[in-house]
Amino acid sequence: MKFSNHFLKCKAAPIAVGLFTFFTLSIGQAAVWKHDREWTEHDENAYAEWVKTKFNPEIFWRTGAYPDISTDCADAVYGMRMIYAFENKLPFVIRSGGGFLSNETSRYDAIQDPRARFRAFMKNVMDITNTTTLSDDTYPIEISREAITPGTMYLATGTHVYAVVDVTDGGITIIQSSTVPREVRVMTRVEAFPNYIPGDLKIRNKKNVDGFRRFKQPQMYSKIPTALPHYSLEQFEKVNELRENGLKFYDWVQSRLATRVETIDERLSRSLLLVCYSSWDRGEAINRGYFAARIKQIKQTREQKSPCFTAAEYDEYSTPTRDRRLTEYFHQLHDLVSIPGYERHNSETKQMLEHIIAHNRTPEMEERVIQWCDVNRQTGGGPQRPMSLAELHDLALNKKLVSDPHATIAQRWGLEPFVSSCPQY
Repeated sequence: MKFSNHFLKCKAAPIAVGLFTFFTLSIGQAAVWKHDREWTEHDENAYAEWVKTKFNPEIFWRTGAYPDISTDCADAVYGMRMIYAFENKLPFVIRSGGGFLSNETSRYDAIQDPRARFRAFMKNVMDITNTTTLSDDTYPIEISREAITPGTMYLATGTHVYAVVDVTDGGITIIQSSTVPREVRVMTRVEAFPNYIPGDLKIRNKKNVDGFRRFKQPQMYSKIPTALPHYSLEQFEKVNELRENGLKFYDWVQSRLATRVETIDERLSRSLLLVCYSSWDRGEAINRGYFAARIKQIKQTREQKSPCFTAAEYDEYSTPTRDRRLTEYFHQLHDLVSIPGYERHNSETKQMLEHIIAHNRTPEMEERVIQWCDVNRQTGGGPQRPMSLAELHDLALNKKLVSDPHATIAQRWGLEPFVSSCPQY
């Protein structure tokens, strides 16, 4: 099993900027770079191959091709698209401030060096974009091998985004991302499904803004969504049909993407990774809530006001959906012992699964499970001591986890009792 800590919330609130347009420039203006054609399906295929075989996770690192550029998750995804467009003389356009910003802007005329001019443009785009703006610059796609190709993404609007860099023969996505805080880093890459499902995260007055998506080509902004290649809302419909059951949804995704039958060990690994990443994601959410609560407590105490969260703040920092889904994932690990061939199967992955669900626990395997996925790996919001998925399994199934953001970190993980003195919404 391959894994890496790659979660955390990316910036969500857009920054207002001036209006730009991607229409023809007047004489005397210099584009950031000149494009010599529009995007075609051939270019999309070439882009996918570039992402799969040439895009280096170290590209923004100090020794990378575009060194010393700080990124979070949305920056990395926008940056990938911008770099390919720049290097292949293709147009690049995003919505911005009620208009458009494109490679044809003359804002960087004073920078003579083409590469330096591009870096300045790219950094500006990264400054004004985020996981919320991505929903405007992309569109949802069908779940198929033809649609989900390298360069597509999974967007958890307002929270995180992963770039798909490949899909295995067994139907599992290989996803790559940066994270927060925004800094110069090597992106992480992992063979797993995202820790979110379509419809998890919503924007007021908008629907279908997350999930698996593709970038819009510049000429697509004026088209109706149903006219775009591979456009589909089936992933949202399937989630509703499955009553937002995450494991069942990704079983369905895997079945649509696989070119061969998934092995038992691949299925066990996929399910365990989803639980592991879900625990880390919960840790980050707890971390954000904990520090927001401490800051508010200090400020409100100084002003002699209530330190309790408002309903909106409570909704932002509480974790009922994450806790429900994590518990659901643990319950469904128990179902894996009934899949065909499980009884005859023998692997360390099976031993870890049986340890976690309390079928066969030993001190030696507990140490191995902690090494593989220490819940506390997510620093800040973790339980602040080593915790295995076996211990978390017991806490979750015994309903010890606390969603209330007023609780301490230990209380959120069910390690100490909690009684709230603040309203719960």
